[in-house]
Amino acid sequence: MQTLDFVIQWKYGIHPLTSETERMICNAIRNKLLGQLISSDNIGNQFDLEIDGINFKAYINALLEKIDPVIAKSVTENTVIRVRQSSAGISLKPKLEDNDMPVGQELKEMVTFETTFNPSENSHYLDVYNSLVGIPKDLILQEMITLMMSMTEKEKWSQKHYGGVIPALRITVNKAPVIILGGDPGTGKTAFSTSVGAKLSREINEKIRFLHISLMMRGMGYQGRASTMIVKLFDEIKANYLNTKTPIVLFFDEAEAVAGARGDTDASSGAQENIAIVNSIIVGVDNLRKGMQARVVALFATNLSRRLDSALMRRSYFYEFEKPDINVRQTLFENSLGGLGFSKDDIQSFAEATKPQQVDGKMVPYSHSDIVELITGRAVNDAIVRDTTVTRERILEYCTKTRPTLSV
Repeated sequence: MQTLDFVIQWKYGIHPLTSETERMICNAIRNKLLGQLISSDNIGNQFDLEIDGINFKAYINALLEKIDPVIAKSVTENTVIRVRQSSAGISLKPKLEDNDMPVGQELKEMVTFETTFNPSENSHYLDVYNSLVGIPKDLILQEMITLMMSMTEKEKWSQKHYGGVIPALRITVNKAPVIILGGDPGTGKTAFSTSVGAKLSREINEKIRFLHISLMMRGMGYQGRASTMIVKLFDEIKANYLNTKTPIVLFFDEAEAVAGARGDTDASSGAQENIAIVNSIIVGVDNLRKGMQARVVALFATNLSRRLDSALMRRSYFYEFEKPDINVRQTLFENSLGGLGFSKDDIQSFAEATKPQQVDGKMVPYSHSDIVELITGRAVNDAIVRDTTVTRERILEYCTKTRPTLSV
């Protein structure tokens, strides 16, 4: 049996949502929608209703907030209708532009960077994505594309190939749209997360809203309020999505800062607050996906995936970013030194010179950023300062000078 959840608001005055008025509203909604096919595409739709009470006549706005299960079905007499009341004076669906995210000052401080990727633009971020090698970027991109698909699209696929809606689609509905990127520092997690939206926008031919959210809230005056701010942030994201239907990519960097395993925490106020933050994030991403079927994907990057909370890991898709092998190192040098006249033998010698080195008694591989930023970048900057060309000898010198980044 399908359940439709609505949020309602009285248009003129405020009336108590008693059991009687709730029954009347639910009946009015059911009668209005009777026989109509309702799917995830209808989430966020709103309409006006006239309610005739015993001693009053009232007018309301009703907005479809959630469907369970999210399978396209026609409304019948057996369809369960549930309603909750919106805060007085708050518009259910404010008029916003695509790029507007109506957040308070505190929430703005949590969003360290935001942008909207447009499929028609050749942005710097698309170049960054294309330059990334040695990471499972295409697998993750494909995962994000499927997570962004609406339930209606998946139902069409199921009808086409199986003649009906297969039970397995329920699994795709219940899985939270969370992808965790694990790996050592410098392996490309942040570069991927901040650039994949440009590629995703091209692939699905839609605008993508990107929000880089900081979880490093210690020392920022948010003690005791961080979890509440996370809840408010997800409420704002939800409201924005209902208004614009623009797909959203959320990026949480250094997730282990607060999303550590709850079983490992102590009884301190800080540890307890971290538990509340983790709970708020889990509930937030679950509510975005389940029922309302928001086209939202949350990316979590961490250097310490083993410390992440098991509940968060269980709800997520996990990808490990490895340090580059010799073939990937060769490609990194080819890409970063393109146009400088180096031969294949030169590139091969650079890759050989960056094989794992012994640091503090153990063999440590070079990371992607070690090669691109610390070796190539420094060699180019050195040549600029000395007003000369970048030489093979100077690149090899920086390969020797650069100590590979230790694993965490």
